[in-house]
Amino acid sequence: MDIVVTETGYPSAGDQNGKNIPSAANQIIALTSILSDYGSDVTILSTYNDYWKSPGQYGIEQSFGAINLF
Repeated sequence: MDIVVTETGYPSAGDQNGKNIPSAANQIIALTSILSDYGSDVTILSTYNDYWKSPGQYGIEQSFGAINLF
């Protein structure tokens, strides 16, 4: 059975949450690893940063834009 991940990503900015440290460098590492393992069976969230959203608890919700990685 094939599994398709419908939404994943990593924030480029925000507050640290445990061992998760949002940064542009860590976003590249995370998304490169995800794409290497899953290829076209994954949808990356999101193309652009979503400044219309509330920043959320750790200040990350606006910072999932990944257009600069492609």
